[in-house]
Amino acid sequence: MNHSFISSMKTSLKLHTGFLKRLWLSDRDGNFSDGDVRAIVARNHLLRDINLYAPKLTDKALIAILKHCRSVGLVGIHGLPSTNGCIKGHFVDFMNRRENQREWPLLNELRLDNQPIEEARMRSVTEKRHRLEIRQSIALTSTVAGALSNAGVNMPGAEHIATKWCRGHVVGIDWVALVRREQARLDDLKQLAIQLQKEMLQRIRQMIDEKHRKQEEDDILDEDRRERDRIRLLVNSAHSDTEETGSEETGPEESCSEAEESGDDGLNDLDTRRLGSYEDTTEEGDS
Repeated sequence: MNHSFISSMKTSLKLHTGFLKRLWLSDRDGNFSDGDVRAIVARNHLLRDINLYAPKLTDKALIAILKHCRSVGLVGIHGLPSTNGCIKGHFVDFMNRRENQREWPLLNELRLDNQPIEEARMRSVTEKRHRLEIRQSIALTSTVAGALSNAGVNMPGAEHIATKWCRGHVVGIDWVALVRREQARLDDLKQLAIQLQKEMLQRIRQMIDEKHRKQEEDDILDEDRRERDRIRLLVNSAHSDTEETGSEETGPEESCSEAEESGDDGLNDLDTRRLGSYEDTTEEGDS
């Protein structure tokens, strides 16, 4: 709906009305506020039938209606199927006040669709007002319907299911509570799955980090091992070079020693031969 049209309509309702008996408004964009409702009902005390499709209205709007429209017979404030409205149930405390026990004698129906009101508040207000019925409906998603069907619960074939409260009790089956509990269970399972997925991803990351850390440690150890091997090869190579150099230096000395030993043997042989010749000459002289 055009915003300028909504604005002009609100102005007209606030300034140019005073004898309305029926008020039906649809504002799914959330342009109507609690203050707008208060201004309209303050000029129209004779309202009997009020239906407001406005997702941003709170308990303040409903209390304003009850304050200014004492002869009202039906009040409906509806949220959107996709999101809950803003009626929490505080209006019950206002209705249950001692000074208000005999007020709103013609009020016989409250329609609070897609509103997050607790069961205890529904029970409390309907126990004290036997003429009053409260109808509460909620959107039924295919996911919830499928889960309940798998559990053996046959749901009504509709996109919205309703629960009716009267005299402090639910008339028939409390479909709204059933759907809400199932939705809460599915939400818990979804959150649990998300949490488990996060923990699994964290564990995988830890395993990958541990693997990388171990790989780095192995690489460091391999590098140390290779460095030690290089040092060992260098040391062995240096020893080999030293031994070869030493063998080359000691080779001539060994030759000289052998020559000297050979020379000594030759001299000894010469002395022996000379001594033998001398002995032979001596023997001949004696004879």
